[in-house]
Amino acid sequence: MTTLPRTTPTDATPDDPRLTAYTSGDLPHAEAAHFVIDTARNPEVQDDVARTHEFIAALEDALASEPLPQVDPPILLPRPAPNLARLTEPKHHPRRFALFPALASALAMAACLVMIAALLIPTLGKVRESSARSAAASNIRQIGQASFIYATDNQDKLPDAADLHAYAGQLAAGGGLNDASVWLAGIDERNLGYTTVLSPDFRVSNNFKPGDPVPLNPAFQSAKLSLAVPLGGITATMPSTTPIAWTRGLQPDGTWAAHSPWGSSGGHIVFAGGNVAWYKNLRDQANQLLRYDGKGTTSDIREALPPGTRIGEYLPTEAEQLAWSQQTKNMGNYSDNRQFENYAPLILLAAAGLGIAALIYLRLTGRISTMAMLGLVVVGFALLALFIPFLGRVR
Repeated sequence: MTTLPRTTPTDATPDDPRLTAYTSGDLPHAEAAHFVIDTARNPEVQDDVARTHEFIAALEDALASEPLPQVDPPILLPRPAPNLARLTEPKHHPRRFALFPALASALAMAACLVMIAALLIPTLGKVRESSARSAAASNIRQIGQASFIYATDNQDKLPDAADLHAYAGQLAAGGGLNDASVWLAGIDERNLGYTTVLSPDFRVSNNFKPGDPVPLNPAFQSAKLSLAVPLGGITATMPSTTPIAWTRGLQPDGTWAAHSPWGSSGGHIVFAGGNVAWYKNLRDQANQLLRYDGKGTTSDIREALPPGTRIGEYLPTEAEQLAWSQQTKNMGNYSDNRQFENYAPLILLAAAGLGIAALIYLRLTGRISTMAMLGLVVVGFALLALFIPFLGRVR
């Protein structure tokens, strides 16, 4: 603000330029004080100042009571700048849906674990069963070896016994095979509650002769053994293709019963030549045994033995057959369609979990709409409904 020049009292006239600045309040404080002193002797100037003050007050009152008319066109104020951060933030606030990404991640992880389990369980089962078969093959080979040890002291004759347990007792006393576990295989191994064939109090003396009665371990005496043997009439000089022990449950048609230690998947046979083989069945031409009379091959193991040979074998009751058949239902099925059928529900569950987790992720990231997500879920269930009958055909 410009400071007006200092004047004498005689300068304070109605035409004084300080008059307008003073009445509008723009005159500096010091100049205003001098102006008041200068106008004290000039009533005319004082009247002008008073009239000016009255006019300003009246104008302010008029403006306060009646607003100014609307200007047409209206004066538009400048619009504020857009909030770019607000425009670029996600439609769904991350805090509001913080639980869903964690849920999707957990669901995807669980689905992956289930799928891995569904793929590994059959493999682990196959490895476990293969290991058990190898152990069973080693056990039945020991029975064959013990039989020929027995025969060396019994004029080349294998044991001649009343039943299967007595046969095992003769091999324990005369062939050195006192380990009870070699007589169990497959599902029968869970029944092992003993360690020896002979009674713990029995000691084989130098006067023992093959065929002498021997006391058996009471626990072994009541055991349901897994093998079958010819109870007499077999010698070490017979053809090497003569069977001398095999897995229980072998039927005349060359198949193993579902209640046998390995189910219908097969069994072992040890021959007079000392070799052990696993057979899925004896019906196939390549698996058939040589007849004892030399007239071709056969699927009936009795025809591979001398005529009239008695066979020692435990025959399960109907209740045991039903229960054991259920236990062996999945044995040997790791390479066929039935194994896929067993683990298909786990695989389908894992696939569904991965699909749902992917849809939740895509929805949260805004890549698909809610309607699209629901549509994909419906399509997934439709495909699942079409897949279920396929499982029935596999069965």
